[in-house]
Amino acid sequence: MDTRVMIVRGCPEEKTISTRRARELAVCSFGLLAQVSCALPYIHGSGYPFFSLYLHDLPQHSRLQRHLTIMTVHFGNNRLGFYIVTLLLSGTVLGIAGNFASLFLPSLHRDFTIFALIVPSLTILLFLLSLQWAQPRTEAIELFIIGTFWLAMGAWSTDIIGFVQCDTLGGQRIPSKNDGTTSAQSYCYQMKVVQAFSWALFALFVIAFWILMRLVHQAQRYGRYHIWEEPIRELPWFGEAPGYYNTAGGYPYPYPPQSPGMGPMPQPYGYPMPMQIPGQSIVIQPGVNGAPPTITQIPHSAPPV
Repeated sequence: MDTRVMIVRGCPEEKTISTRRARELAVCSFGLLAQVSCALPYIHGSGYPFFSLYLHDLPQHSRLQRHLTIMTVHFGNNRLGFYIVTLLLSGTVLGIAGNFASLFLPSLHRDFTIFALIVPSLTILLFLLSLQWAQPRTEAIELFIIGTFWLAMGAWSTDIIGFVQCDTLGGQRIPSKNDGTTSAQSYCYQMKVVQAFSWALFALFVIAFWILMRLVHQAQRYGRYHIWEEPIRELPWFGEAPGYYNTAGGYPYPYPPQSPGMGPMPQPYGYPMPMQIPGQSIVIQPGVNGAPPTITQIPHSAPPV
């Protein structure tokens, strides 16, 4: 049976869409908080900023849920993994820089050693703060600034030790503080580690910045227009709809039971969705500026409003 969709505000005539298109539109209206833009390509005469949808024979929510991947903790887990790797690499560089400080400061290799102490220390401090509190906008600024620092660290260390073959320095010594000496080969190996980890961290920051931009853009397309100012843990992963995990609206409401022997299903978006009553239709009126939609049921015989 085909599913009819009528535009009752903003369009003077009824439009009939295939069942597949109607289900996509229904998923768009329910699952994405009535994001109107994804429905417009299927409706002739669009261009109206506000309208209502009159849905006949809307599929049950259990069927709609198959077409939509709700938000999970994938982003939070992946972000935590990125933070752990960054903290480990930064801690290694900080330890090597501390060794350089004990060998050379204050007279030898002063500029690079101080910079090598500041960059990983700043990275660890900001990341520990961001684990407790962060927004997409603060995360983007943090990734850009710290990533630039690691780019400078990688370029500087490459300029110092880039083309030196450490295995040819066996038995050689270089000056250290207090008129002492230290192994040139050991210093070379440590500089190589700093160089490699600096470039690796810069690459990780570039990838993380790109992923963050993509996820923010995806959330905005799904109706979260103020996602830049919301807690970063509310960002969905790729292919997921926003607003399920730890949303600002509190714990999600349950679905009504689908059958006498079936328990309530979790409501993925924090807003109660009514069960369609036989002989009635569901009217969805999208909210303004990302607000939740108004959902009511009317008899089939009643004219749409």
